[in-house]
Amino acid sequence: RLSDRHPEFGVTSKDELCVSLAGLLHDTGHGIFSHLYEEFREEINQEIERDPEKRKIYQDFPEVEKHWSHERSSLMMVDEVLRSLGLCIDMRKENLDKPLMQIGDGR
Repeated sequence: RLSDRHPEFGVTSKDELCVSLAGLLHDTGHGIFSHLYEEFREEINQEIERDPEKRKIYQDFPEVEKHWSHERSSLMMVDEVLRSLGLCIDMRKENLDKPLMQIGDGR
């Protein structure tokens, strides 16, 4: 463990847990075929902007963020899981190192 090998860094067990969770969860938002999917989405978005016929085809589809990324999707998935449990991350700087905030009874 990093905290055992380098105590001078002041790494806590919570720090180690957060890094482990980040490593496990950071790619959960990937679409099919990993990074190729992101390139595909970007190309499709550009074609839709350029081509009126394609815009017409996709006009009834839900709009997708212009600069979508798998990292953003991963964060959205984690937030939704927490929300389903009645929890959320309190993003105020003074509370980031505190337990998750209760936002309801869960589902």
